[in-house]
Amino acid sequence: MKHCAASVLLLLIPLLLPAQPADTVFAAKARELAQVIYADTADSPKLQCNQELEQLVTDFLSTPSSFAFSFDSLPFIKHLKPDDGSFDLLTWVVPLSNHRWHYSGMIRKAGTHDRDTIYRLKPVPWQASADSSYGYTQWPGAVYRNVISRSPKGNPFYTLTGWHGEAEGLAGRIIEALWFDSAGAPRFGLPVFVMKDGSQQQRVLFSFTDQVPFHLAYELQLLPGEKRKRDQMIVFNRLGGNNAQLGRMFRGAVPRYDVFDAFVYVAGRWVFHQDVDARTDTRNLPKFDPPEQGLGNPKK
Repeated sequence: MKHCAASVLLLLIPLLLPAQPADTVFAAKARELAQVIYADTADSPKLQCNQELEQLVTDFLSTPSSFAFSFDSLPFIKHLKPDDGSFDLLTWVVPLSNHRWHYSGMIRKAGTHDRDTIYRLKPVPWQASADSSYGYTQWPGAVYRNVISRSPKGNPFYTLTGWHGEAEGLAGRIIEALWFDSAGAPRFGLPVFVMKDGSQQQRVLFSFTDQVPFHLAYELQLLPGEKRKRDQMIVFNRLGGNNAQLGRMFRGAVPRYDVFDAFVYVAGRWVFHQDVDARTDTRNLPKFDPPEQGLGNPKK
């Protein structure tokens, strides 16, 4: 309690100084609260300061200054905007004791007559299911890092990729579908992910050891079954079991770097394909001429 109270006192200092731009004041206050949220301290002051941060961000999104503000200056907040500019999505996570996580998020939905609507996302206290759809008051919490604007005309949805916390020794990633209902409210989950066995999921969840990096990206690669045609797809490592040749045993599945799978967009759905060719296209890279004298084998 006293940690956040001390932070609040610091927040009052700008009020005693000459007037500053609203975005400058907002950024300073957000950084002060983040110092407590991401400090090595008890959960209670972290959560209290996070409530203040949520209200601070909500209020700021209602001001004209927020439209030109670069949230990149606040690296703990991930800010996404789709290609059509129809909404802003902000998410962040509060690390708690015993390897637990509290997620925060909000969506500013562009409205009519210059009036936008702000939705504060309320995370569910349980692990999200791959087969369920959720409203913004029961949000399957995550920190989203990319938004893909690719969906059928007249029935738009947005595909999100991001991070979600797991138990100690594990890490998680998510591929999520975001859409808006007839009232304009956000919803999470759509049966647009066609899996290997032909079943359809509302979202895709990955859980793996936190000792090996996991690649999850929307990138240009060769289409499966095509020799020269490329398209954007969601590419990721295939997860495998522990291999004694690695020299140690891990708590979770291990990302493989010799095999990649992907979701390819086909007629309004993301269809699973295995064994995609995820090699870098080197055809258009500049020609490299090795130096006459190398470090290991100098030319005489």
